[in-house]
Amino acid sequence: NADGYASLTLETLDEESINNTDNIIGLYRSISQAQDHIRSLCKSNHLCLKILGLEKTGRSCFGYHIGHCPGTCLYEESTESHNERFHLAFSSQKVAPWPWPKETDVILEAQNPINGFQEYFLIRNWCLVGHGKRTEDIINLTAIPMHFDYDQYKIISQAINQGKVLLWSTDDIPYQINVANYDSSSTSGKAAGS
Repeated sequence: NADGYASLTLETLDEESINNTDNIIGLYRSISQAQDHIRSLCKSNHLCLKILGLEKTGRSCFGYHIGHCPGTCLYEESTESHNERFHLAFSSQKVAPWPWPKETDVILEAQNPINGFQEYFLIRNWCLVGHGKRTEDIINLTAIPMHFDYDQYKIISQAINQGKVLLWSTDDIPYQINVANYDSSSTSGKAAGS
């Protein structure tokens, strides 16, 4: 905020506006779910609801009177101390930065647990943008409209972090997108290196 304290705003976003995840510290299915979780994080991390914009008062916040706020709303706490707790509190909720350049596609290979076949997923900025199979020397993918889905993000990031999928680590794997309106400068290319 204007005083240098890390703060947040609650916004309702459509799927398209979530594609830029840089400033999103958490995604929730509803405003009430967000408020409940944020209040819980504030209580357990001694964050001030007034500084975070969730409590409107001209004086100290209610948490200050019951020992949950160290006086941030009265400027008795440094911005550094508050901001460190803020970032720690929300670090598990924050969408991780895409580890490659924004427009870089990566291909994940995973075995379908139902039929045992290998499947390929084209991912860009945590978004699933293609799905398909390998035929001979090329991966044929069907385009999927790009939008950020938090559940897909959790599955993709967890699979990458736990090594449950093969991430193509070479830049010479050819693939082809089978839809003309795919959001890319070309409809075929190479997978990114890791």
